[in-house]
Amino acid sequence: MSKKITFLLGISISISLIVSLVTFFLARQVLGLTFGGAPSMGGNKITSLGTPTSSGDAATKNYADSVDPGAKSAVRAYRNTTGQTIPSGTWQKILFNAENYDAAGNFNADGVNSNFTAPSAGYYFISATMRWSSYSGTGTYTLAIYKNGSRITRKYLYGYVISGTTTSVESLAAGDVIDIRIYSSGGTIIAGSHYTYISIYKLGS
Repeated sequence: MSKKITFLLGISISISLIVSLVTFFLARQVLGLTFGGAPSMGGNKITSLGTPTSSGDAATKNYADSVDPGAKSAVRAYRNTTGQTIPSGTWQKILFNAENYDAAGNFNADGVNSNFTAPSAGYYFISATMRWSSYSGTGTYTLAIYKNGSRITRKYLYGYVISGTTTSVESLAAGDVIDIRIYSSGGTIIAGSHYTYISIYKLGS
């Protein structure tokens, strides 16, 4: 049987209830908790949260990251040190083989595939720059962005222009693959040593 304290006028309150009320009062003082107000955690963390099921539920950082794994997607890759020979009269993929950064591991800088795979649906900023280390000074060449093997943008340049950039904002689905290709009317060599590079950033969903 629970112990009680009897006050004047014959009012009895259990000791356990008194302890609960005191504990709650102290918690309000320490944490600043107020019904209907914004609680202050005083710089402390809320831990051991469950998986949210309603729109108003709190969520862990891991859960928030898993909802949009592409939120951190940011890439800058380049052609390192050696140039790349581009034969005449055919579309050639630019083989980026080094990275400045790849925040979410979405770019393959193996020098063979040299492509970006979108981790989630959204709008992506894509920019690619190339520079010739050897060129004929005549004719034309075209720098293009490819998605899933099909050309989606292109930029025409004359042979006397030794560098060029193509830029676009594209709507990508999860799993879409981006690479950069070039077409030249004369055999030429793309410069390495950071002169030829690609940058991709996710702007939003």
